[in-house]
Amino acid sequence: MYGALVKLTGTRANVDFTMLFLRKEGKVLLGKRFSNFIFLFLIMFLTFLAIGIANGSLEYLRKKMKDPFISWIPVNIPVGQADSVPMFIKMLNEDDSCKKAIGYTSFSAYKFLFLEFWNEDGTDILPSIKGRTIEVKDDMMREVFEMKGNKKAGRIFDSNKELGLIVTTRLLKKLGYNPESRILFLNYAIADPFRSNAYIKFPIPIVGVVNELPGMADFFCTPNFYHQKYGQHGENPFNPLLIPHVELATGSLKEAKKLEAAVNTFFEATPRYNQVKSTVWRDSISCCYAPAYLVRVGINPPDTSLRLRDEIFQALNKDSRVKKTPFIRYYDFYSRKGYDNDTLESYDFMTIKLKSLQTQSQLEKLLLARFGLRVDMAQSQTRTNYFFVSNLTNIISLSLIVFSILSICLFITSLLQHHLEKMKMNIGTFKAFGLANQSLDRIYLSIIYLFVIAAMALAIAFSWLTGRVGGIRGLFYLAGHPLEPGELYFTLSRPWVEGYGVGWTVFSVAMILLTSYLSLKYITAKIFNRTPGDLIYDRNE
Repeated sequence: MYGALVKLTGTRANVDFTMLFLRKEGKVLLGKRFSNFIFLFLIMFLTFLAIGIANGSLEYLRKKMKDPFISWIPVNIPVGQADSVPMFIKMLNEDDSCKKAIGYTSFSAYKFLFLEFWNEDGTDILPSIKGRTIEVKDDMMREVFEMKGNKKAGRIFDSNKELGLIVTTRLLKKLGYNPESRILFLNYAIADPFRSNAYIKFPIPIVGVVNELPGMADFFCTPNFYHQKYGQHGENPFNPLLIPHVELATGSLKEAKKLEAAVNTFFEATPRYNQVKSTVWRDSISCCYAPAYLVRVGINPPDTSLRLRDEIFQALNKDSRVKKTPFIRYYDFYSRKGYDNDTLESYDFMTIKLKSLQTQSQLEKLLLARFGLRVDMAQSQTRTNYFFVSNLTNIISLSLIVFSILSICLFITSLLQHHLEKMKMNIGTFKAFGLANQSLDRIYLSIIYLFVIAAMALAIAFSWLTGRVGGIRGLFYLAGHPLEPGELYFTLSRPWVEGYGVGWTVFSVAMILLTSYLSLKYITAKIFNRTPGDLIYDRNE
């Protein structure tokens, strides 16, 4: 800085005078015990704290509006139009003008279904578990798994013909299952005169596990699962009467080998059952999200009821050698599934993905006018509220920033003007001895600018630290607001605000520096442009 002042003033004496002036005047302007500096720091700290909260809120809203639970608009399908959904989707896909004007990107259609599941210990059945179909080409399935923090385990469906389920952690907890369970027990009613109990625990592979699914559903299934479950085409593969084996499932290859050896030993030591056993072999279950293995026992001649297979399973379950390896009873319906169909003939709902919720009202008008379809009012209002709150947050942020900038400018201009009014006799004397206006202007602008920049740097650092250590989360917690894991609700580092071009932090720093400079130039010009005599004798302009 010393060398720069030599260049500006030209002489060492001028530099020494300038440095002395800067120190003396700077000390006065900082205030008693740095009171002026502390006050300016507090204004800026609250400003950047508000900006960080606004940025964090906008980022949180942006993520919420882009997740599958918000950006996909559900459309009710009246019963009389259920068969027309594929035609609606085809028409919407081919209408480029509507696609461009409204900004929709993709569609999906699905059916709801309600299934009954057993709890893990097999003591109770939970009815009316809500699920829905989803197709492999549906972007929603991919987005559900890609949404931050939502995926727990597994994968998306590889084919519309898969017969496993993608389930929520909520469902596993409700049923009392281990979070790492690979199989869920479906309740299935059979017509077998030899059984006293007409219901069995039918194992369904778990393909994937997520925290939440759209529409408050507890599971996703493929269209083919729907067809197979309700037996719309051919034999129902979920009917255990069609599976001519006793099948035991276990979790690892090592356990499967031990279980196979124990089962063979059991049959060798039990002549009654050895007569009907054709063979014992080991196989894998490829549809679960994690490895699982089967030990199959072939029955010859094939058992037309479950009586003999139930008897063999109970005997195996009581055998001390077999019980050493954990296993469950399995029914390999994959090997028996009937007519494969990866499409549905009718649908309950259609969903449309929008690029922006801003065009939702246009979409609603289009669907009503062309197809007589209505968006669910509650869902529509929820998305409208998200969009409104997002815009409102931007407006409040801008208002706070403008108010803060005005407060900062008023404070520093008032501070400088008050100080220069007290110092005008001295300034007049300096001017009378030949000190140029530019030199005075440069000195005072340097003092105030250093003052502003130092306060701003400290304010940004302290507000960033407050946000990073969870200060804003603490405020929300005290206010009774529910908190999401991993969310700070605060950011200063986000450089761009969607829809507004420049980020609030960058915008605020630039505006504070610019408005401070213009305000200070106005004040210094008003004082320094007066003659030495006017300043010394306090004559009015």
